[in-house]
Amino acid sequence: MTKNSFYAVKNGHKIGIFNSWVDCSKQVHGFKGAIYKGFPNLSEAEVKFK
Repeated sequence: MTKNSFYAVKNGHKIGIFNSWVDCSKQVHGFKGAIYKGFPNLSEAEVKFK
């Protein structure tokens, strides 16, 4: 199982790439229609975030 170290938020309170689940969850918790995904490394998150 791969541990995600980076999280991309495409639709949330604040969009961007976050380096912890705690920071990511603050942006998506309670946001209707939130879109987010975890990635094992920053470069993959940056490529897929576009």
